[in-house]
Amino acid sequence: MLKNNRRAAGSFGLPALLGLFGALLPAGAAQASSPCPYYTFCAFPYANFRGQAVYAEDCAAVYKFRWSSTNGSWINNQTPGTRARINYMDGTHWYVPGAYSEQSSGMGWYRVDSIEPC
Repeated sequence: MLKNNRRAAGSFGLPALLGLFGALLPAGAAQASSPCPYYTFCAFPYANFRGQAVYAEDCAAVYKFRWSSTNGSWINNQTPGTRARINYMDGTHWYVPGAYSEQSSGMGWYRVDSIEPC
């Protein structure tokens, strides 16, 4: 199933915790203040979880979108341990760390073809 799923995410001023792959937090660390609903993988075109988000929550769906962003962010707020798959245009893929995890900056969405949330 193919979905284009965009909802307004609003602007959230979460602190930027940076590391090599952005801020990866242990389960339960930031869920209470998350701009991403539980059971959902959320992709944001801009750093610090800003911009029109893609909310990927249906495990049977593939979420396709095109962003030119080189400094995006994401939140994996699915059930503990669930890993979303990021599919790149060159045919490679990457499994994000298990939920709960997030990356507050540095996500190059310009290379991404689709997301499979679980």
